[in-house]
Amino acid sequence: MTLHFRIHSFQRIFESSRFGALYLAAAIYVAISATTGLILSVLAIRQGQIEASALLAVIPIGTLYDLVTCLYLFAPFALYLFLIPQKLFNSKAQRLFMTVVFSATVFGLMYLGAVEYYFFDEFNSRFNFVAVEYLIYPHEVFVNIWESYPVARALLAITLITAVLMWRLYPRLRARHAGRAFSIAPTVDGADLLAGDAGPV
Repeated sequence: MTLHFRIHSFQRIFESSRFGALYLAAAIYVAISATTGLILSVLAIRQGQIEASALLAVIPIGTLYDLVTCLYLFAPFALYLFLIPQKLFNSKAQRLFMTVVFSATVFGLMYLGAVEYYFFDEFNSRFNFVAVEYLIYPHEVFVNIWESYPVARALLAITLITAVLMWRLYPRLRARHAGRAFSIAPTVDGADLLAGDAGPV
């Protein structure tokens, strides 16, 4: 009952704000990052790099880092949603743009989690300077990665998960664009005024 109430409350927040897609994308980022961190921590314990008791410090610190990164990562998106005029926000082009960007974001976050898992499995470390050096020789590195890891299967799995997730979320993303006009200041809806129930939109 409590879990259902919390999920329903989150859905109402998502549907009642033009920032709903931002909230959801940030939540997905934190969830994927936390899951990745937990999986890598378990691997580190199995490999003897850390003690199990270290999770009491690793998880809170990792979550804090994820939240700070989330603020930096989605700040441009938040600014965009804040500044875009309502007429443009409700347009079909904007709806398509938001759907494509949201889908690409979800895909990219899940792909990054998978890449980090294999990187840790290979080098016993999270992303570091080695990952940066990979970018210097992209062709050789990508060919080696394609031959050594199940890249095609990972891409297919992530694509399917993204497609299912977007299939479930698209009605809410579309409904968000059909909502009332966004305004910083409270406004009065004409129908509510005629009904004698004026209030902020």
